[in-house]
Amino acid sequence: MSDPWIEIDYAGESWTDTRLPAELYLREAHDVDMRDVSALADFVGRYGSPGWWPWRELPDSWSVSEQESDRARRARIKRFGDLAKTIRARRYSYFDSVDGLNIANEIHVDEVRMYLALVRNLTLLWRWMCDDIGERDVAQAWSDSFVFTPPTTREKAGENLVDFVNSALARQTVRLELLDPHECGRRPSEGYGAPLLISTYEVMILQMYNHIVEQARYLVCANETCERLFVRQRSTDERTVSRPERVRFCSSECRAAQKQREYRRRKSQRRRVQP
Repeated sequence: MSDPWIEIDYAGESWTDTRLPAELYLREAHDVDMRDVSALADFVGRYGSPGWWPWRELPDSWSVSEQESDRARRARIKRFGDLAKTIRARRYSYFDSVDGLNIANEIHVDEVRMYLALVRNLTLLWRWMCDDIGERDVAQAWSDSFVFTPPTTREKAGENLVDFVNSALARQTVRLELLDPHECGRRPSEGYGAPLLISTYEVMILQMYNHIVEQARYLVCANETCERLFVRQRSTDERTVSRPERVRFCSSECRAAQKQREYRRRKSQRRRVQP
């Protein structure tokens, strides 16, 4: 890593074969300290590049915001444009203008921040649509990004949510592929094309989409030092388990930690009441 650039091994087995955690968009994407470049680099190293310039996962209407003043809009678009210019200058020799493939092996830290902020903000919009939170909660928790500012109406929130989710899902059309059994199911048979390589951001939005169509409701972990959002409890080996009724913790580790904490408190209280 060379601040502000994070190197990526696009051909590395550790990146292409990584099995992303379920609920990555709710958990790990919200856990990252956006101010810590090392934490951002660690996220990219573990889960791959959130996206690729020229950011085709974003909708064409990203710059439209009726709530912004002209001055604020110009400043935001300038920040976005300046980042694009910096990346373009850095990657010019890697960019194939014929078929639009960006094969650079670096990502700017502000790109990572932009995608993670988008995931967090879109989650807020969906929670608003579900009446879990209100406009004030959205504004208070909003993560700064180049893309758009917090909407002030539920109607605008819904428009933004639909626009960004559908743009991120545009390349993820469901399709059938016949696999060669001699290849252990890892590669499609000849004539059926190669598997589609999509960004981590697109995967996270797909996870969100699946929760939306499932009409899943977010729970808040009862571990007082965690309190992260989740839908299904995660077990110790990072697999997800079906959510039982009245589940209170996002993981078995959080359940054990909170029970141990409560046990120590009860033990301490018993000592104080003894004559």
